[in-house]
Amino acid sequence: MANKAIGRAYGGEPVVLEVLGIQGEVVSVLRTEGRRRVSGLCLIRDLFAFDESLLGKLRRAYQRKDSQTLGRVWGTARPLRKGDPA
Repeated sequence: MANKAIGRAYGGEPVVLEVLGIQGEVVSVLRTEGRRRVSGLCLIRDLFAFDESLLGKLRRAYQRKDSQTLGRVWGTARPLRKGDPA
């Protein structure tokens, strides 16, 4: 199974992505929404290491529309690294 990463969608919404592979600065990802699966490419600088606790904090701040807290919590996220397993 692929590793997970957290992506920052429009408005700072946190989304969980499966990391399929990392080639240089480009990451192949898959997002599952219900029955729908969407694959794509992201720049590594736009993805963050998966952390369940962090994801919960991000989701709560996003749902409350608390942009100040959301920005602060995003600031604590560890960027995805090229050496991270995919």
